[in-house]
Amino acid sequence: MIGIFKKKNPGNVLMLFVIGALLKIPVFLAAEKIIANDNDGILYQKLVRFLEPLGNAFPVVYALIAYLIIILEAIILSQFINANRLMKRSNFLAGLAFVLITSFLPEFNYLSSQLIASLFFLLIFVQMFKSHSQQLTTGVFTIAD
Repeated sequence: MIGIFKKKNPGNVLMLFVIGALLKIPVFLAAEKIIANDNDGILYQKLVRFLEPLGNAFPVVYALIAYLIIILEAIILSQFINANRLMKRSNFLAGLAFVLITSFLPEFNYLSSQLIASLFFLLIFVQMFKSHSQQLTTGVFTIAD
């Protein structure tokens, strides 16, 4: 199975969806309502309150949103590694590893504040890496490394 992800092709994204869904079947079947604690962040508490009417009727919505966030993070991580040539060849092994490793962490199996925070940390990291490699031009002068 790892051989499939060694090459970069659009079918790998579909395979990430399938593998992620297979890993999350127990979470989808045993989905339950999420309750925000006082020590969770403000953004997470507002998100839970916003999703509460839908979540009361269909608790699987929380697990589905968590699944989509994990797949989104795996794709962002793979694109980041491929764009910055951190591996010899472009591939989706980092995305596969991310999906497999996060399936072992209980906080990443359902919609949690840790999952939301990891998405923001990943996006901030990617933006910091992009801004470091950009040149700043101001008027007449060009500021570069």
